[in-house]
Amino acid sequence: MKYLLRQIGLYLLALWAAVTLNFILPRLMPGDPVTALFARMRGRLNPAEIAAIRTAYGFTDAPLLEQYFQYISHTLRGDFGLSISAYPVKVTTIIGTAFGWTILLGVVTLLLGFTIGTILGVSGAWRRRGH
Repeated sequence: MKYLLRQIGLYLLALWAAVTLNFILPRLMPGDPVTALFARMRGRLNPAEIAAIRTAYGFTDAPLLEQYFQYISHTLRGDFGLSISAYPVKVTTIIGTAFGWTILLGVVTLLLGFTIGTILGVSGAWRRRGH
């Protein structure tokens, strides 16, 4: 039980580190994703729209710690916001679309690995007994 609790603690620590890095890295980069989105839209956004998009992505003038806790709050609720690369699609929609293919790929890989591993194991045992 002690081992299991330690492992769960390590997984939770890794999850916290990944979420924190996901929050910090876009804020350390020069510019922000909204500027890149504006460039991709070729200037078709007015300043009010840019401000609204910046707020939707969480790039506000609020203190960084307040932004971080708001980010954590949204993440715990499963609200990952809007995709930057597929604007204005929600991130959960993109994840949901790819989830089925990911499961299919995992199952195929598992079956292939099991089949090839079993064949190689049986073949190795067979040859060892014969010599």
